[in-house]
Amino acid sequence: MSSRPCSRLRSDIHSLFDSRLLAISPALDIHVSPGLLGYERYSNLHGSPLRIPADAPVNRTVLGKLYEEVTGTW
Repeated sequence: MSSRPCSRLRSDIHSLFDSRLLAISPALDIHVSPGLLGYERYSNLHGSPLRIPADAPVNRTVLGKLYEEVTGTW
């Protein structure tokens, strides 16, 4: 897995991920920060599964650490 765990996301979603306003759990569920839940475009993503190819190289340990770090600031 690259140092960018979500390198294939839609550009606006990727920007939110990079800005730590969106996180992906080790279970590959999308979580958006509470501040974005008022925006339908993003609140609809909250709790939904990340759709990636079954053979995508995902390091769930890295995702888990980043998820805890990011969501801990919300």
